[in-house]
Amino acid sequence: AYCRENGVSAFGEADSYPRPRHVVAASQLELYDLALRADGNADGNLKYVFDYVADFAYERGYVSAANKHLPLYDAVTHTFSGKTASGFSVFMPFTLTEDFIGTPETPTPDLEAARWYNPAIKLLCDTSIPSHFAPEGPGIAFGNSARRISEERLSDGWVLDLPAAKALTERGIDVGLLEDLGSFATTGKTLFGRPFMMRLSPEKFCPSGEFDLHVLRTCDSVKTLTTYERDGKSCSGEYFYENEKGQRFVVFPFDAAKEQNDPWLFKTYYRQQELIDVYRMLSGKSLDAVCPGNPYLYLMVKKDEHSVSVGLWNFSQDAIEAPEILLAKTFTTLETVNCTGSVDGSKVTLSRLPAQEFCCFTVS
Repeated sequence: AYCRENGVSAFGEADSYPRPRHVVAASQLELYDLALRADGNADGNLKYVFDYVADFAYERGYVSAANKHLPLYDAVTHTFSGKTASGFSVFMPFTLTEDFIGTPETPTPDLEAARWYNPAIKLLCDTSIPSHFAPEGPGIAFGNSARRISEERLSDGWVLDLPAAKALTERGIDVGLLEDLGSFATTGKTLFGRPFMMRLSPEKFCPSGEFDLHVLRTCDSVKTLTTYERDGKSCSGEYFYENEKGQRFVVFPFDAAKEQNDPWLFKTYYRQQELIDVYRMLSGKSLDAVCPGNPYLYLMVKKDEHSVSVGLWNFSQDAIEAPEILLAKTFTTLETVNCTGSVDGSKVTLSRLPAQEFCCFTVS
């Protein structure tokens, strides 16, 4: 998106390294290719379909997979072209290392992390929440990136981790945070680990991993969205806050960059539900499309004035037997690609989506 806006030609690199298919499956290459075509921001795709270390005929699976999907390529381009991506706006300035402020624990920037791994992207992908990179709409900014959010965009509503909330507070922006009281102390890890329990309500709770949860002193008007419990103790978790300027924020009480690889912290159904609710809190609107309860499902949503197109990439080892997509509005017409389905007002139900496969549809 940045390249498009600034007149820079860009292409993807669909590298199946390290080949052959017993290391990297051909399906992974195809899913990436299809995602690039649906996204539409790349001018091309450098796609490796031959194992150039071995002889020419050694690995033919990548070519076979590409040939199988040839009919899909034009269909995907037709489905998504001319439409605008919707979802959370991921804020990712090109100045991450320039803005880096060292601490005793992290004296220098992690250049690889800054270049490749944005925990905001990881959170949204792990929870199958649609996203885009255009500078508009409810945003998500983690870490030092928040230092670059413009005054105009602050009114869009933001999801922040603790370092981002501190960065905005240092700029004089009221995000409801008064003081970081330090790590939430419990008796620590047991032999098999004792994860925090994340609780959305008295009835809704799930494991949420081993991570450095911080106790925060906040403004009286914040709304606590979750609590975390372990060893008989509890601590307030994420909170929602609207300041006197009408700027809205949701703050996570941890450093997302440090904790993003915890297997439970991001990848839970209740984290997914939390983000669906948070989008509505920040914007007053619902996400255009969501498909809850399906791990490792990547969702892309694009729309124009009359229609919404949704792509589903199933990276899971499990098939999705009957995907149900919940829409923000009601529709009457459904066109599908690589699947069949039906539309009933604001819900679309599709045919079985196998593991490592893709489908898409348009409602109008």
